[in-house]
Amino acid sequence: MKISYQWLRQFVDVPVEARKLADDLSMAGLPVESIEAHDDDFLIELELTANRGDCLSHWGVAREAATIYQLPLKAPQIAFQETNPPVNESATVEISDPDLCYRYCARVVKGVTVAPSPSWLVRQLEAVGQRSVNNIADITNYVLFELGHPLHAFDLDRLTGRKIIVRRAKTGEHLTTLDGVDRTLSTENLVIADAARPVALAGVMGGAESEISTLTHNVLIESAWFLPTSIRKTARTFGMHTEASHRFERGTDIENVVTAMNRCAQLIQEVSGGSIQRGFIDCHPTAVTPPELVLRKAELRRHLGIDVDSEQVDRILSSLCFKPVVTQSEGKTWHTPTWRNDVTREIDLIEEVARHYGYNKFPPRLLRTSTLGQNLPAAAPISRLKEHLAALGYFEIIAFPFLDVEEAARFTRRIPVELANPLSEVAGALRPTALPSLLEMVRRNLNRGQRDVRVYEVGKIYFRSEKRKVVERTVLVLGAAGDYRPKVLHEPQPEPYRFQHFKGDVEQALALFETPDRKFRKPENPFHTYRQEQSSDVFVDGNHVATFGLLDAALLERYKIRQNVFAAEIDLERLLARGLRRIDFRPLSPFPAVERDLSFVLSGDVSFEQVLKTISAVEVENSIEIRPIDTYQDSSLGKGNYSLSLRFVFQSPDRTLVEQEVAPQIEKVMHALETELGARIRKET
Repeated sequence: MKISYQWLRQFVDVPVEARKLADDLSMAGLPVESIEAHDDDFLIELELTANRGDCLSHWGVAREAATIYQLPLKAPQIAFQETNPPVNESATVEISDPDLCYRYCARVVKGVTVAPSPSWLVRQLEAVGQRSVNNIADITNYVLFELGHPLHAFDLDRLTGRKIIVRRAKTGEHLTTLDGVDRTLSTENLVIADAARPVALAGVMGGAESEISTLTHNVLIESAWFLPTSIRKTARTFGMHTEASHRFERGTDIENVVTAMNRCAQLIQEVSGGSIQRGFIDCHPTAVTPPELVLRKAELRRHLGIDVDSEQVDRILSSLCFKPVVTQSEGKTWHTPTWRNDVTREIDLIEEVARHYGYNKFPPRLLRTSTLGQNLPAAAPISRLKEHLAALGYFEIIAFPFLDVEEAARFTRRIPVELANPLSEVAGALRPTALPSLLEMVRRNLNRGQRDVRVYEVGKIYFRSEKRKVVERTVLVLGAAGDYRPKVLHEPQPEPYRFQHFKGDVEQALALFETPDRKFRKPENPFHTYRQEQSSDVFVDGNHVATFGLLDAALLERYKIRQNVFAAEIDLERLLARGLRRIDFRPLSPFPAVERDLSFVLSGDVSFEQVLKTISAVEVENSIEIRPIDTYQDSSLGKGNYSLSLRFVFQSPDRTLVEQEVAPQIEKVMHALETELGARIRKET
């Protein structure tokens, strides 16, 4: 929301320059994102939270400034001449759905001349980022930014029957909005209709068939109060975000409806001529009663830590237009103004006092607590996991749990949990996989010059089961890109990240838990996420616990990532259910180890996992380690065969081993591999 400093001064004589005003507004809970010079003015951009719809106007911010500097407000002077006949002879209004429209007011201005706006109006709107259209449309926008209430102007002569009906749309009805888009409506959408068809999408945008044009002579001004949830849902359904919907979906002031309409009629008469018909139509089927809240001195002291002078409290709340109703010894009852729909509890009144009294005036103190916090059962193993990943060079990320439904379908066949009221067009569902969040974070780092990236997230995913029930799972995702080992003085060439490196990181994470029987399998279908030749599934006791590998090139291109990225998604709940691995310590042997290297020729379909399983089935005495040291392929080994070199390490805790003790153990291994897997010793040529 952009605020013009000079425009603001029309309502309150701000005694400080624009930059100081920006600082003071921020300290009072209206954070300023930026301030910039604009001709002889300054534009202050506020980053308002969703609950402060009352400050989406110059008048609303002026009310806050008046309270900060203890100054009076100067309301716009609204005065105009009315002429006969009365308005109800020119138009009628009917509200068919009072649960969605609590109030609808209308005025008629006849004999207007539609033309370009005067220069002062164009400058004022352009300063806050609005394009000038014509003098009628510009006045409705001017009043919106001045008083905060959206308005709409209809060409009265293009309304069939000169009638307004506020109703739900009929299924399949069509409306071409002012942006030229033909929209198919449903009963979920509230529309403004004439006697024949919809002419506007209520609270969002007007229709093209009743818009103001150079041929317009008679104008009907609409000013209404619509249910915020209805406007929000319609705006999200059609992917529309307008200045009107932005305010209506946050809640406008139902008592400001008439004021804004009269101000609009006055200004239209001033810039376009015409005569304002006597009276106005006011359909008000549903009343809104603001709450009356008690503010107790004891609660004020308990939350703020100090005694705020009662006169200060009264001044702040009265300046913000809260009205005292009942005064008692323990405190006062205050009537809430109709534009403050975010103030519903005593603590909200306390916050109003705190932000205008000054947060910097409160002494620091520890809060009292009557209970002790308690960790969740998974807190300890997750903390251990995070420490381990940090030791591997990974940094933790915290990602947004929402994503676009279509984006989710590129990563998984799981059915996403779609939101009934999404926050935005690209956040329509809870994520069924954490990989898109991970990729987005990797991209952000790469775009900011951080070429070597290692990140992880412990988070939630959500999807629907075959029976359509919502499933919530805790997962661990890892991401790595760039170099595994960077270029240094004694290693002039960096070592790029390879599949083996990332597999090692995944194994390190899995090895923290009781997973001794881990099995790695090539994915039958990596679902266009991973590259088939450099990816793997992990199973423990027959249950799938992870998938990892090099991400598909087309997927990386979609995210505009032009280097390899490895990723893993691990079902952390299954690992947590197995518990952390128990670590047994034993003293190091003081006696030397004996090493033996053997090279075997194996068929190409024999995996290293099968080799280890075969060896582990043999009782090899004093064996402390078996590790692969080399693989080799050549036509001399036979078609489809390869050579695998293994290093066997033997060590005794109580003596030095001799050849006569080691040789029989080697013979056992050779015999088992030959019998079970058809292996043979590779002879040097």
